[in-house]
Amino acid sequence: HEYFSKKKIRIMMWGDMFLGSGESPDACLAPTAEEARRRRSLLPKDIVITDWHYVPADPKEFKSLKIFMDEGFTTTACTWYTPGNIETFSNAAKNANAWGLVQTTWAGFNSSEAVLNSCFEQFAAFILAAEYSWNRSNSTPDELPYRYQEEFRRRWEMLPSDSFPQPGFLADISSFYNVPLVDNSLRTGW
Repeated sequence: HEYFSKKKIRIMMWGDMFLGSGESPDACLAPTAEEARRRRSLLPKDIVITDWHYVPADPKEFKSLKIFMDEGFTTTACTWYTPGNIETFSNAAKNANAWGLVQTTWAGFNSSEAVLNSCFEQFAAFILAAEYSWNRSNSTPDELPYRYQEEFRRRWEMLPSDSFPQPGFLADISSFYNVPLVDNSLRTGW
C-alpha cells in the first residue's frame, strides 16, 4: 500500500476475505463476522473494495456494499455471468450509491476465439452488465426487448442487428453536424 500510495495509485481488493457469514448471500470467507470486522479495520480507507457476489439474490441481501461504504471504503459491485445475479446485484449497487459495477470474467487470460466459444456465456454477460449498470430497469433479462446472447454474437461477428421499433420522432440536425452521418471505409462517421 505504501509503495502504490507514493505513486498516487489506489489499490483495488476483492472483498470476500473481509466479510463474515450473514454479511451478504455468498462470498463471505472470513471465519467469523467479528474477524471480518477486525480485518476491515486494518485496511487503509483509500483502498477500493471490489465486492464480488455471484448468486442471484434480493438486492436487500447484498448488505456488504453498505457495510464497506459505511466503513469509509469506495466500493464497486462485481458480478459474473448469471443473469439474475447481474440484474439484482447491479440494482443493489445503484440503491447503495456504490462506485459502479465490474463485470468479471474467469475465462483465462487469452481472449481467443476458442476461449470465447468455450466460455460464451461469460462474454455475453457483458451485454447484461451494460444494460443493468447503465439503465435503471425493472425488466428481468427475459423481459428485455432483445436477447443478450444474440446481441453479443451479432456484435462479435459484426452481423447486422434486427430493428426493434420504438416510439419517437426524427430530428433534422443536418445544419449542426460536422462529421459524416454515414460510416465510410475509414470508419470516421457515426
